[in-house]
Amino acid sequence: MLPSLVTLRQFLTVLDSGTLRQASVVLNIAQPALTRRIQKLEEDIGVPLLVRHTHGITPTEAGLVLRDWASRLLSLSAQMEAEVRATAAAPTGSIRLGFPASVAMSLIGKAIPEFLLRFPNVTFYLTEGNSRVVQELLLKDKLDMAIVSLPKDHPDIDIVPLYTEAFWLIGRPEDWTFKSESISFEQLKGLPLIVSKYAMDAKDLHLSDLPQTPVVEVDAIASIHPLVRAGAGYYLGLPSSLWQELRRSEFVGAPVMDIQISRSMIRRKNRPPTKAVTEFTRQIVAVTKTTIEANEMPWALAE
Repeated sequence: MLPSLVTLRQFLTVLDSGTLRQASVVLNIAQPALTRRIQKLEEDIGVPLLVRHTHGITPTEAGLVLRDWASRLLSLSAQMEAEVRATAAAPTGSIRLGFPASVAMSLIGKAIPEFLLRFPNVTFYLTEGNSRVVQELLLKDKLDMAIVSLPKDHPDIDIVPLYTEAFWLIGRPEDWTFKSESISFEQLKGLPLIVSKYAMDAKDLHLSDLPQTPVVEVDAIASIHPLVRAGAGYYLGLPSSLWQELRRSEFVGAPVMDIQISRSMIRRKNRPPTKAVTEFTRQIVAVTKTTIEANEMPWALAE
């Protein structure tokens, strides 16, 4: 039978005190009662734990092993109690969040202010980067959570789907010759294309099957606008990256059939989330749903 936490705590006090008499004073129990409890502990485990001599007691080898385990179990018990109690309190602490720039405009800029109104004692540390970079940072424990496109399967990652987003072809109005509401893969043939390196590397998108090599592969969203504006080519990618320009009719575009990606929230499985991270995950899911329902992300489809 496993010893109780009370018994383990008493055993550690005996070792720390050096004598049963001194331990009984510290624990405020009678020495004979403490002696019987230690003897019962030895009987239950089946090996001697203490060597008794005229100057006090010393632990046996088994006693040293039990001391280490007892210390760990009592520490885990205290941690468990603290975390359980913390669930009744408002979230505090920090959240290290990573995301692509295209998500910042549509979700992050809305979710964080709303969250901080409810939980003002949480601090955010934001990292912007492409999905590959932020997923690697998450796995290196440099982020608590991240929003990514096409998350790679990994045994240490939990995935919470948010929405899917179709790829668009986007260009200048003066270059646009397409009449249909959507564009086929075949219609991309011969066009000078600007594509993100991450999308080219994503096997699920099959962009390596394009009938021509892109004229430009980019790593940063900031470089897309000037390239398209200068007429270097058509951007093939996520419309959220250039949605403000599309709304202002600075650019025009249309969805490309059969090319879409999933956007997901990811966290590490082997790192229990804090209450702040759990609550913000709920916030992101709720904001995604209401934003799509309000047609504020017309390119997105709810999961």
